Amino acid sequence: MSSFILGTLTVLFLFLILLVFMRKLSLGYIYLTLKETGQECDVFRFFSNSLNSKEKERRNQALLLFPLLYGVPKEEEGADFDKIKDAIRRMHFLLYFLLFLVVLVGLMSKPLE
Repeated sequence: MSSFILGTLTVLFLFLILLVFMRKLSLGYIYLTLKETGQECDVFRFFSNSLNSKEKERRNQALLLFPLLYGVPKEEEGADFDKIKDAIRRMHFLLYFLLFLVVLVGLMSKPLE
């Protein structure tokens, strides 16, 4: 394959990784908001600049809530929490798959000796 196509694929996969990771972070913020206040918030609230100090602290906690290399614990917290955790699990699998594709494209671009 030509290097232009492989480079374009790499950039595309890295952009998708960024989008999926941002979605994962926003789901973590929704999880914490639901847990603390009992109300579900908007997906884009995580990216808002007009947050109060409590919401900013919650956003910082969401960054470290569900690490990528650890499993998401399955606890009986309710249907809303389970739905969010299932979505986070899907984001983890999608991130693993996209990272695998980036490595695969990198191996394809290296010439065989």
